[in-house]
Amino acid sequence: MVFVDHSPLVKAYQVSTAKQPDHKAGMRGNVCVLRWNYRKETTTMNEFTAEASGLSQVGQIAVPVSDIDRAVQFYRDVLGMRFLFQVPPGLGFFDLNGVRLMLDGPAKAQAGNSSVIYYKVPDLEAAFAALSQRGAQFEAGPHLVAKMSDHELWMAFFRDPDQNLLALMSEVRP
Repeated sequence: MVFVDHSPLVKAYQVSTAKQPDHKAGMRGNVCVLRWNYRKETTTMNEFTAEASGLSQVGQIAVPVSDIDRAVQFYRDVLGMRFLFQVPPGLGFFDLNGVRLMLDGPAKAQAGNSSVIYYKVPDLEAAFAALSQRGAQFEAGPHLVAKMSDHELWMAFFRDPDQNLLALMSEVRP
């Protein structure tokens, strides 16, 4: 992990397990020891994080649902997601272009309280029309969220049967 300040020096720490007393950290026994090093940093924080942690791709997202059959029907038939399989004790899986979506029936106590999932679409108006026609209830129509230097960000929000908030997003380039 790297801590970056606004100077050209970066404070980094190395974590190790010590069995002997360590005078640098002032701790004894089998404990976590921090050793601070100062060095010039040439990579950005994002580059370091991706290299160090390996976190560069989402593999699966879990969404808590109260009724697995109703949720599978909504995600498959209304949203048109590619259904993979369903397994006990109430899990349903979908493929979103290499990212797996897991509907989680056993987590039904958290249904309606999940993180917002933003589904990227190339044509927001067309996706909005198609999903509305299949029964998705949108909170509002597509709207401009932000103007960036090279595109506009448009979104439309809707909810699944358990009231989990979902969104369509589109980056519209001139």
